[in-house]
Amino acid sequence: MIIEKNAKMYADAPKNTIIAPVFYLFMGLLFSGFGYFSSGGIVSLPFLMGLGFIIFAIVVFLRHRALFGNIENS
Repeated sequence: MIIEKNAKMYADAPKNTIIAPVFYLFMGLLFSGFGYFSSGGIVSLPFLMGLGFIIFAIVVFLRHRALFGNIENS
């Protein structure tokens, strides 16, 4: 039973791999936009945090793609 559930979860994983990167990208754009358009510009903490979120979104996307392959394959 455990093996069957794990196989189903692994089979469904490619469909769910886009959720986290999209969330991190959205948060990165939100933080970066707020930081850039507030008084601090590109040296403000929110802007730099946003860049961190965007970089993390790219890393998570590439890692998921390496683990589970392209979404089109599922």
